[in-house]
Amino acid sequence: MEEERRQQALDAHYSFASNVDDRINDGEIRRQETRENGKVSGSYGYSDGFVQRTVYYEADENGYRVVKETMENIGDGPQFNENGQADVQTSAGGNYSIKLDVDDMKHYKSVHL
Repeated sequence: MEEERRQQALDAHYSFASNVDDRINDGEIRRQETRENGKVSGSYGYSDGFVQRTVYYEADENGYRVVKETMENIGDGPQFNENGQADVQTSAGGNYSIKLDVDDMKHYKSVHL
């Protein structure tokens, strides 16, 4: 039974990605990951109006490790844009966008699904 589980883990493979490009609150979050032949590789990152950071990583029989990291100063902080749009893209859940409901400035409404 244990050998069967080990083999299933070695045979497992997947790939996914997600991205949130928030042009309302001036931020972005992104992630992608792939697993093949017992090895996981991917990256995640964000921008927040101050910095843009990305971390690239791998994980395998030797454990998890960061293989590269980048960070760049991009400004003095986020710039709010009440007329902006936030676009969400995921490999599992599809794509959609939202905008701020300018009538009450508290809620968001879907632009398309």
